[in-house]
Formats: sequence, C-alpha cells, structure tokens
Amino acid sequence: LLQAEEVVVVGSGVGVRPLGALDDAALGGRSDRLLRACRAALEEACRSDCWCDVNATCTAMSGIAEVQELRQWPAPADDWFLPALAERLRSEALWGEQAEGAGWAPDQLLLHSGGPATDVAKFCLLAGPPTLRFRAHQPHEARRSQAVPPRRPRGAMLAGELRLLSSEEERKVLRWSVERWAAEGWEYEDLDIQGQSLAPVLRAVAATSREIAQEALVECRGAPCAVRGSALAGLLGYDLVQWSQPIDFESVPAPGELLGVLYRVDRWLVHDRENKTLLLLAAPGDPWSTAVAKFLERALPSMSSRCPAANVSTQGMGQAPSTVKIDTCCESEWKDADHMDAVREVQDAIRAGQLYQLNFGRSWKGQLRETPWELMQKLFRYNAAPYSAFLKLQLEDLQYAVCSSSPELLLSLSKGRLSTCPIKGTCARGLDSRSDEALRRDMVTSQKEVAEHMMLVDLERHDLGQACKPCSVVWDRWRVETFPNVQHMVSQVSGQLDSGRDVWDALVGLFPGGSITGCPKTACIAGIDELEGRPRGSWTGSLGFADLWSGDGQWNILIRTLEARRGETTDGVWIADAKAGGGITIGSDPAAEV
Repeated sequence: LLQAEEVVVVGSGVGVRPLGALDDAALGGRSDRLLRACRAALEEACRSDCWCDVNATCTAMSGIAEVQELRQWPAPADDWFLPALAERLRSEALWGEQAEGAGWAPDQLLLHSGGPATDVAKFCLLAGPPTLRFRAHQPHEARRSQAVPPRRPRGAMLAGELRLLSSEEERKVLRWSVERWAAEGWEYEDLDIQGQSLAPVLRAVAATSREIAQEALVECRGAPCAVRGSALAGLLGYDLVQWSQPIDFESVPAPGELLGVLYRVDRWLVHDRENKTLLLLAAPGDPWSTAVAKFLERALPSMSSRCPAANVSTQGMGQAPSTVKIDTCCESEWKDADHMDAVREVQDAIRAGQLYQLNFGRSWKGQLRETPWELMQKLFRYNAAPYSAFLKLQLEDLQYAVCSSSPELLLSLSKGRLSTCPIKGTCARGLDSRSDEALRRDMVTSQKEVAEHMMLVDLERHDLGQACKPCSVVWDRWRVETFPNVQHMVSQVSGQLDSGRDVWDALVGLFPGGSITGCPKTACIAGIDELEGRPRGSWTGSLGFADLWSGDGQWNILIRTLEARRGETTDGVWIADAKAGGGITIGSDPAAEV
C-alpha cells in the first residue's frame, strides 16, 4: 500500500473513496485514474446487476471528493485586497467579461465582507468561472387552479381579507433550467427541475449539481471557512416568495423575468482576513486554478493592499459616489404624498389589529454613469458592509447585475449550528465619537426602536425554530454595530439544526427576512403585495452560498441593493433600479418615512 500509486476503498455502504493515509503515513500519489474507473464500474454494476440500491450508492458516490491540498499565500487583512485582486484577474482575462475570450464563463460572483475585520467580517469569497448554472424565471402559464378570482379591491389585504391558497397544487410550477458552460457559451441541458414548493426544489437543484460533471467536484476538508470546495451559490430574488408563502399574489413579475440564478462553483479564491492569507480551492489539475496560481506567484509580491484609483474607475476613487447621470432624473413610481398615504393605511391596519409592523418599500430608476462593477468598487470603499455582494451575468439578450452593500445576515449554517442576525433600529453616525455615542444612547433607550427590535427577534425565533431541535433556539447576542453612515441594533438568534432537516428547510423558513417584511409575516407579505403594487425583484431577496457537502454557508438579505440591466430594451445603456424601505409602526411619522 505504501508503494502504491493510488489507493481506493470500494464498499456498498460508502461507494468509492480515496484512501490517502494509513497510520499517519501518506498513501499513493496524485493520480486519480483508478478512482474514476472504479466510480464508472460501480455505476454500471448498479445499473445492470442491482448490486445494491442504486440511489443510495449514487448518493454516496456523488459525495466523493478529491481531497485537494490547499494552496495559500500571505495576504493583507485590508478589505480592499480581494476587489483589487479581482480587478487584476479581469485584466489577465481570468475573471469577468474578459475571461470569455479565453474560454471561461464571464459570469461574476464576489461575496465581500468589508469594513474592519471583526467576528462578522472574516472572509471574502471570489467565485472562479462556473461551469454549471441554474436559472429560474417567472412562469408563463397560468396557475393550476381552474378559476382565477377577480382582483381584490384596494385595502382588502390590510383589512384582513387575505386570499390564501388551499394547497401547494394551486401554485404555478417553478422551473429551474440547467446550463453547462462550453467554450462558445452556456448550453442548455435536457433537464428541468420543477416543483411547487421552494425548499424541495432548491434541494433538487443541489442534488442535481452533485450528479453532473462529477470529475470537477472538489472538497478541501482543511479549509478554515464554510467553503470547503464545491458549493451552490447565487441569487434568490424576493419574488420566489410565491413558492414559500400560501398567498394568492397579484403583483408578480412579468412572464420570463429572472427570479433566481444559482451556480455550482468548483473554484474559489478565499481571502482569510483574520489569518491574513489567500486560499485557492479547486480540483487537482484544474486549468483555471493552474493559471491563477501562476499569476499569483508572479503578481502578489508587488500588489498593493489598496486598489489603485486607475484600476477602479476613470473617474478616480477620490470622488464621492455617483450613481446616476447629472442630467438624468431619478424617477420613482411613488409621489411623496402617496407614500405618506400608504403609511397611514398601514397604521389603520395596525389600529384594527391586523398587523404589528409592516416594511413598505419604493423604488427609483435612472441611468448609470458607470458600469455596475465600477459602481461596486465605489461601494466597497464608501459603504463597506460585512455581507456585500456583486453578481453579473449574461442572459440571452440582456446583461444583468446586482450590487449590494448589505449589513444583514439572513442565515448562517456552520457545523449544524443555525444563526440569523436581524437588524431593527437605526440611527445616524455622528461627527465624532461623542456624538456617535449620544446617537446610540438615544436609539437604545427609544421605546419604539426597542419594541420593534424585540418583535423582530421573536419573529425570527419562530421562523428559525421550524428547522431547529426543540428547545435549542436562543437569543444570544444584542449589540450596536457601526457602519460608515449608520448605526444598527443587531441581535443574533441561533439554534441546532434538527435531524431530518437541512439548510434549505432553514433558508426557506426564514425567507424572506422578517426585518424587510413585518409581523405577522404572512399578513405583512400579503399587505406588501397590495400596497407596493409591483414585484420587488432582487431587493430583499438573498445572495449567498451553501457547501455541497455539508450545507454550511451563509445568505444575506439584499438591502442597500441596486439592480441594473443593459440590453436592447434599454438602448444599450445600464438602467438601474434602486429600492429602499422602512418599517411602519403605530408611532411612525408619515412625513419622516418619506
């Protein structure tokens, strides 16, 4: 065994696994030919001879990973390091649009934990070019129930006249298409994943991602963060709520609108800010990781810890953020007077006992004066946040991007421990530390702010508890977190994942977050559908990742988020849609909410 080039273990209970050590002595080399041959033979045996249960065996085999020794380099703790590195990778045609010319997918995903290195800002993650993509779009067909009820009169939802679905079968069918990257572009697989409930569909997406192109799957058990190799990562737009809440929605996206996109990411660059290292995770022999490793060996010694202004934007980094053209009006579909009327409608519903609090949002639209990536670089610098994210992809006739400086965590799963960190209670920053402290004191002693926060904590305890072991859910942290422009009251609610439950149960139980919907949750989501009168898109949805092996990962709440599109319908320019909202209570001042 000690002299063997490769050692594998085959068994009906485990499938095929590489054996890398025996009594602390390393076994075999870096060959994986025998491992692949055994996998293929076992699959064929299961099909033809029924050697053992095919589903159980294939599940075990799909969990096999080629253990990759981590490659790492020293790196500064500066939160600007990974965005600067991303810019260098773009110039080397290893990431982004430029990479398409070299045969890599141009889709971009960067999960950035900005601001000072703290317990919530430890790791920044850059996804290498993906090879597998899953997309969900608003269905074209009508819902399955035969009769479509007439549209409700304005105010019916807020008056408690909720029209709920009697069963999941009444919903439209949610479909996720599967695409694989080829040198010429994304190609559809002859496979659709569909269902009428969000958690089972996401679970099926994850299972499918483990079954396709298994040779590229990777697991790095020694990785010090939740990403230990292959992961499912991407966007879940707010409007997927149609498959998580039993509501007959009226304000739904137009048929064909993008609802979500998920990638199987087998290549990661991880900036460990706490330990000041850069990690490269990928399968052995992966050509992209080989090219990136060569580039890093050459470029890292000379890289500055801060991104030069010339690499960020032709406008330079010394200027204040600017998102719309000076001569372009930023339009909102709501007039301020109508916004105040909506606040009063919510307060009437609260007085009538229908609600405790509802989060109302409105949007503004305008033309960007820079690309989404240039804008995101400015947000990294001027509005750093621990759950920031950048996503950009090419659809058939449209480029689509999401830029987010989110401070809020929807869900974290680590070693069976679930956590959510709701935010409720906001005050401005002061001019100095004394005024900062005075503003914080006013916030934490405000009866309105504390009451809202406690209501939200109770809501999240309920939602998280659906996936947790009984009596394991605790409220274990309450503090003020400071960001570049605001200060927030933040709590942590956590619990132990129950047996028979997984990350998708927990995620959908919390989705969409209580801080951006309200309480009671279902009634508030129905009220939002009626009041706002339009779909929310990516705003208040979630962007994050889940490890394919353990489910470990984290998902943010997409607040402080801009959605941008460029295509034929926008005359070739980037048109941005930015939304903002606030929680309405009985004590809210309508004029102050505008």
